[in-house]
Amino acid sequence: NYTWLDVDSDGEQDLSEPGLGGVKVTLTGTDGLGNPVTAVLFTDVDGYYQFDELVPGDYKLTFETPTGYLVSPVNTAGGNDAKDSDADPLMGGMTAIETLTSGENNPNYDAGFYPCPDLTPIANITVCPGDSVAPIELSISPYAPYAFPAEYSWTGGESAGLLTGQTTGPDAEIPGFIASKVEQTVTITVTARLGECLDVVKYTITIIDDEAPVFVQCPTDVTLNNDV
Repeated sequence: NYTWLDVDSDGEQDLSEPGLGGVKVTLTGTDGLGNPVTAVLFTDVDGYYQFDELVPGDYKLTFETPTGYLVSPVNTAGGNDAKDSDADPLMGGMTAIETLTSGENNPNYDAGFYPCPDLTPIANITVCPGDSVAPIELSISPYAPYAFPAEYSWTGGESAGLLTGQTTGPDAEIPGFIASKVEQTVTITVTARLGECLDVVKYTITIIDDEAPVFVQCPTDVTLNNDV
């Protein structure tokens, strides 16, 4: 019974991935007479734990997710129960219920956790008035697609032509738009949420017409209030 740092977020225990100590594990269930049973412990410094002297009954485990981490995908090791993660991220880190019989010992209730992902930085953009601005790709890393989709949102670009919006997915994009014909610089705030993890990045969109009436890289048919 083991908890580990799932560095590559794939739900499989690799030799290079260390144990994760201090994880709270709660056992709940009922014994063979129907009496409720609850026990709590924390994994040791190497990530190991053991509930001793359980009587026959029906039990499940709940692994509390450490701050700054997410639960790894469940049962992804090709049927190798000694190498997978048994905590279900969609069930708050809970395992399936097991019926424990007399003399039985199951040492393979494990749970992996991976660090909260980071939102990939976005480069600042400079465009001419009325330009078509291409879509911007959004992604986070590390990401476990077996868990749940990331939620992306962005704000701050309305005056430049970019409407506030949101989308989901392992990878997504901010849609393209037509830049306004008002010279300005706006700051776009992009937020990515995955479970309890949250990351924010910012980038700027600058709309500029260098010197009226001279256009350096802007189309000559663009007219601004300061053009003559």
